[in-house]
Amino acid sequence: MNTGDGDADGARPARTADALPKAPLKWPTGKEWLAIIGLPLVLDYLFWMLGRDILSAVITGKSATLTYVGQCIEGGGHTGPPPSCYGRWEFADGSTRSGTIHSSSVDYGDTVFASADRAYSSLGSAWSVAGPLYAIMITPVVMSAVIWVNHYRQDRRERTRQLRNPPADEPGTETGPTDGPGSPEERDEEAAADERETG
Repeated sequence: MNTGDGDADGARPARTADALPKAPLKWPTGKEWLAIIGLPLVLDYLFWMLGRDILSAVITGKSATLTYVGQCIEGGGHTGPPPSCYGRWEFADGSTRSGTIHSSSVDYGDTVFASADRAYSSLGSAWSVAGPLYAIMITPVVMSAVIWVNHYRQDRRERTRQLRNPPADEPGTETGPTDGPGSPEERDEEAAADERETG
């Protein structure tokens, strides 16, 4: 029994999908990849070179125990140097290192977060210094990705619009002789007919 809903033999199913064409995906060219990835990498390399001591301390640092603290500078304020001390520390494996402790409120026996040549009072203190640098390094990458995605969407939207609405073809112009109205041949025949009538 045919219910009229397209189930009969030979009946076409109802079209529910969007039948309008969409422009194909288009990956960036070599120059575009250079701008998308190359420029942020160059900027991040420069930032890394400027703050590599601080950034590497967060990556390679671990807990250590202070075995000596001295030469402390209270510092602070907008014009004075940041507070710091010179010290030595021992890691859990028994190895020792020495360098600048970026805090003046530490003492012998305290646990610090330290790398090979610098230490902080805690991991949070280390991140408070390195965090802004990492944020600056991430910003160019995020901005580049956002700009490219926006450009990609606009480009595909425009190509889809052109695909769905192709420009009308321009009428061709003929350069050869024609027999249409107003052609030189027709005008010559009309002139000859007029002469015969008047003669």
